[in-house]
Amino acid sequence: MKILIIAQYYNPDITAAASRISDSADLLSKAGHKVTVVTATPHKSNVTDYNEYDRNSLIEILRVKISSVAQHGVWGMIKQYLGFSMGALLKVILNYKVISPDVIWISSPPLPVTLASLVLKFVFRIPVVLDVRDIWPESAVNIGKIKRGSALEKLGKKLERLSYYHAEEITCVSSEMKKYLNERTSKKVTTIYNSVSKIQIEKLYNNAADPDIFCYAGNIGHAQDMEILIRSFALARKDPVMNTSFMHIVGDGAMLDEIKLLAEELSVINHIKFFGALSKEEALNKMHEAGCLLLPLKDAPAFRITVPSKVFDYMLMSRPILTNISGEGANIIGRCEANQIVPPGKISKFSQAMIKTRKDWDARLSLASVNREIVIKDFTRERQVLELEKVLARSANCL
Repeated sequence: MKILIIAQYYNPDITAAASRISDSADLLSKAGHKVTVVTATPHKSNVTDYNEYDRNSLIEILRVKISSVAQHGVWGMIKQYLGFSMGALLKVILNYKVISPDVIWISSPPLPVTLASLVLKFVFRIPVVLDVRDIWPESAVNIGKIKRGSALEKLGKKLERLSYYHAEEITCVSSEMKKYLNERTSKKVTTIYNSVSKIQIEKLYNNAADPDIFCYAGNIGHAQDMEILIRSFALARKDPVMNTSFMHIVGDGAMLDEIKLLAEELSVINHIKFFGALSKEEALNKMHEAGCLLLPLKDAPAFRITVPSKVFDYMLMSRPILTNISGEGANIIGRCEANQIVPPGKISKFSQAMIKTRKDWDARLSLASVNREIVIKDFTRERQVLELEKVLARSANCL
């Protein structure tokens, strides 16, 4: 097959979406398919020179230059999303004879990117498979970026329905999300989990776990409940067992300055190390040297039906995990006795769980190897891409 992938996030950006799309594209290419990726210039990393990466890739990568304005409010985000969507459409039209795809796999968010696939499907008669990573605009409403009942939400809902309508099939990241989509469309929906690659599984680490390090690695945005992390850590440090404990925070995002200020207010800034945005390999190293991995998330309907990609990266590290997520993600983490799941929004519960993890650390570490076993058995990227390949093959024969 000749497969066209349209996705705003791609390596060397360091988001979960970038890893999902990049790994999938590589595996599809290795399976013998001709893969072309239309993506944005890197804007979720510190990378400025990406030309060498693109030259060394076995995949044809076409980049759309976009402005880094998503952090400047909802209108800045919309401007960036529309800029990529229209740029991606133009890039495909200009290179259509060379690409000549049999099928398009297009990843959302951003939701406006589905407008590009709408044109491509009906003008060039190319079947489209829609990849849904987050439910928009509901996710944006849940974190307060879009006001409930606003004209922007209503427009987003219409665009959401349109995106489901014109897709031949849909892929998504969790079984709960599949249920949500099945209630809104008659199209076939397949779960393609965020997962870990063979390269990650085979990676060797030299650093041992330090029971005094509690680590968070990921985006520091509105959806992540970073405030509860800082407040819980400050409260936990009052227990003698936590006297020598540190928190490591790996990542960047819109809430970074706010949580630094909060750490100063609570007098724990000297016990928290901020590493900023690191490469995937560097971030995995930081996870591996931790004694406990932290996964906070705000409680909202749109978040309960997804499984954060950190679930699988964390579990691969064979470390105890402490989280307040719910839904399918909590069910997966709950399969290992080393982990703790606390109710959302409960600072005292999160704090007590930190203390308990530190007190019982040796026992929990010995149990945590089950985390890795679960991921290797059920959640490898290779296994998920085999399912994706079947979806794309079915859709390629639809038109």
